[in-house]
Amino acid sequence: MKKYLHINHYVSVIAFLALIPIVLLGFTLTFNLIHEGENLKRQHLALAAHLSGEVQTFFNQHVLALETLAAEMKQLHVPPEELKKLVGQVAKHYPGFSEVYVETAEWNLSSNTEHVLFGKGKGWERLEKERMSYSQFGNVKALFGLEETSSGRQRNIFLIVPFSARGSSSTGIIAATLNMEYLDRLLQKQKVYPSGYSVLVDANNLVIYHPAVPSLNFNEMTLPVLSALRQETHGTYEYYSPIYQRTEIASFVTLSPAGWGLWVAAPRQEVIAPVYKAAGLSLGIIILGIIVIVVIRHLLLVNISKPLKHLNKASSELAQGNLAYRVHLDNSLPLEIYELSSNFNSMAQSLEEINFLLKKHGADLEHRVKTRTRELVRKNKELAALYAVASSVSSTNNLMDVLRDVLEEIKALFGVEISTIFLKNEEENELKPAIWRIDYPDGDKLVYTDYTGSFSEQVIKTGTPIIVDNMGSHEERIPISFRKTNLRSLISVPIIYNNNILGAITLSTRQLGRFSQDDLSILQAISSQLGVVISNVSLFNKINQEHHTFLAVINSMHEGLILVDTRQKIVYVNPVFLQIFHLENASWQGLDVKELYQQAHPEVKIVIPVAEMMEDYFEQRIGPPREAAVTHRGKTRYYLIQGFPVSSSEGFLGYGYITRDITREKEVDSLKNSILSTVSHELRTPLTTIRGSAESLLRQDVVWNPGERDEFIHAIVNESQRLRELIDNIMDMSKIEAGVLKLDIHSADVTKVINRVINRFQQRYPEARITTTYSRHLPFVPLDERRIEQVLNNLLENAIKYSPPHQVIHITAEYLPGEKHIKVSVADQGIGIAKEHHQAIFERFYRVNSSWTQKIGGSGVGLAIAKGIIEAHGGSIWVESSLGHGSKFYFTIPCELIEEE
Repeated sequence: MKKYLHINHYVSVIAFLALIPIVLLGFTLTFNLIHEGENLKRQHLALAAHLSGEVQTFFNQHVLALETLAAEMKQLHVPPEELKKLVGQVAKHYPGFSEVYVETAEWNLSSNTEHVLFGKGKGWERLEKERMSYSQFGNVKALFGLEETSSGRQRNIFLIVPFSARGSSSTGIIAATLNMEYLDRLLQKQKVYPSGYSVLVDANNLVIYHPAVPSLNFNEMTLPVLSALRQETHGTYEYYSPIYQRTEIASFVTLSPAGWGLWVAAPRQEVIAPVYKAAGLSLGIIILGIIVIVVIRHLLLVNISKPLKHLNKASSELAQGNLAYRVHLDNSLPLEIYELSSNFNSMAQSLEEINFLLKKHGADLEHRVKTRTRELVRKNKELAALYAVASSVSSTNNLMDVLRDVLEEIKALFGVEISTIFLKNEEENELKPAIWRIDYPDGDKLVYTDYTGSFSEQVIKTGTPIIVDNMGSHEERIPISFRKTNLRSLISVPIIYNNNILGAITLSTRQLGRFSQDDLSILQAISSQLGVVISNVSLFNKINQEHHTFLAVINSMHEGLILVDTRQKIVYVNPVFLQIFHLENASWQGLDVKELYQQAHPEVKIVIPVAEMMEDYFEQRIGPPREAAVTHRGKTRYYLIQGFPVSSSEGFLGYGYITRDITREKEVDSLKNSILSTVSHELRTPLTTIRGSAESLLRQDVVWNPGERDEFIHAIVNESQRLRELIDNIMDMSKIEAGVLKLDIHSADVTKVINRVINRFQQRYPEARITTTYSRHLPFVPLDERRIEQVLNNLLENAIKYSPPHQVIHITAEYLPGEKHIKVSVADQGIGIAKEHHQAIFERFYRVNSSWTQKIGGSGVGLAIAKGIIEAHGGSIWVESSLGHGSKFYFTIPCELIEEE
């Protein structure tokens, strides 16, 4: 169980959370104070650096003045009197100079004297007598020391520059004494802290300026900063000053290039004073914040926590059922707490009144709930049964399966022993139990159905439902065998759809008075729904049967059929259409016609009038037949496509295309043209010869000798024979095509047949060279000698026509014992036949198109007749040839070993 904190703890937690930002503020302020202390030290060091810059500037200016004066004296030869004026101007212009000297070995002058003096001056004397500390400012030498005077020891700083005058052998120095008071004022000018001071020492750590000078002697014990100057050029140093007996912070800087040291010192408490002030303020703010939080916590506990405890106790009393409990709080509490207690008491009063009303209406509500529950149970049963009836159709379209499922649901819903559905047979005009469920011995089922059928028949005739509470009141209608079953109650409801009574549902049970008006309502709802289901299933089965019949008719068509909807999407394609365009494996659902054709194999070339077909579609008209072609593996078939609109009373539904194969018709038309062309060509030549010979013989103006007359007569006879052969070939071809070619089969010697043909050809073509090769012991063969001679005639004639003169034509005959065939071959050395024509040359009227064949006549039916004759004998014929290497024709005839008579 979840644990909750008391409000006191919540207040303490809130107070603690409020203390967290105060503590964080303290840490932040502490960090800032530390950072501020460092900033103060850096500021102190910056002050020292600034002061050192001014001192450095002071020295640089005065050193530059002396260097400039020395440079002018070196460049110009100036008499001492003129030089005296120049030195006076320098001393006057730079107030930092106390006195300026110019001295040589012969004379000297000073800015403080009126005349030039001869002999060594006091500058040289000071350099010789006084012990001075030296420092170097570039070319200028700085000397510092204490000079004994009548008034005591005095600090002096000398700046000395050597020179040599131009055009003179005299050399000397330019010396200047700095004004120490001016320098002291400059060092005291940057005083920031009340007790702060500045110190200046030379490169030898001799104190040039100190507030205590010259009252004290200085060293590293009295001035600890001197030790820091020896180690670093600048920095900040904290130390104890024995002079002032206090802790000081000094920031020191080294002046370049002389190496003098300068520092600014001040008492530590004066430097860090801002930090102390900020720390005190921060501590005060933190303490004040803690005090405020403690006071707020106390007020919250007194004014909120305690009243809430009283309210909590009151709510516990209400939860336990004590609705008479009230809260009494002090008026001095906050207004919101007081209003909360008043509202709580009002709520308790309202709850007490509501509780009374709830108890008053509880009994009435309970009665209503029971009534509604019974109604809901009945409604749920009705809905469950209706759902069972409706869902049974989704699982099957068989009416008996639907009735079986519905009857199971009804039996389980009402809990009866006998349930039956009777259907009315309109064709036989009788009532039969379609299906039943009986929880009694099988031998009695017929009795039960007969008995309940009488009530069902009455319901179907009248269309009015029946409820029987006690079968005893209908004993005259109950068979004797049925009275022992103890069935007491019965209900029967007609099944009606569109005012047509289709049947009845009849239930019976052993429980007396089992069926109520609610049961009747439920059963009537089921019967109404069942009437719809029965009608829909019957209609569906009828439509489905018609649909399957329609599909069977369409699929049995020899024409291809495709149907598209108003969106040009395919809705149906029969198998013949897919076969025509080699689309057996295509998926056509959801495609249009163009997309379907795009699924064809790349080897299949389809040519269809798409634009015209789409025009027929959009105009919704019956389109004229249009030709299409499909080429597959080099063979082209031709089709006629005709479109037609599909419409109903509701309007345009789609469009259909019927595809009919016209390849045979094309071939017949082409054959007709070929026959006419070939026959007309082949007839023209012999007829011309016959007519010319006959007209020549009939001429009266010419006397022909017997030899010429015989030549004309032989020409007429030969060309007549040629016409006869042409006509015979055409007749034979038509017989072969019609399948009525008759054969006169008898056993014959193949070699004799071959030799007879060769003899006739050698008479016709004396120049022909024909050789033969026969296998030994060739059997007799059942064949039609005249037809086989016709085959050999065609093969030999082609071999002679398509071979150069005097080439050998070789004929072979051999027996194939394994296959029991005689194989005959005719080989020539002619022009040969390309491989792509090996099959086509056996088709009627086919001739290889080449320059050689154009020169040679022929009807183009010889090989087709030869093929028809050999196949009629049960054999086969083929050719082996390549272009330019001659041809070799073979044919076989089946045979058995027959002894020669």
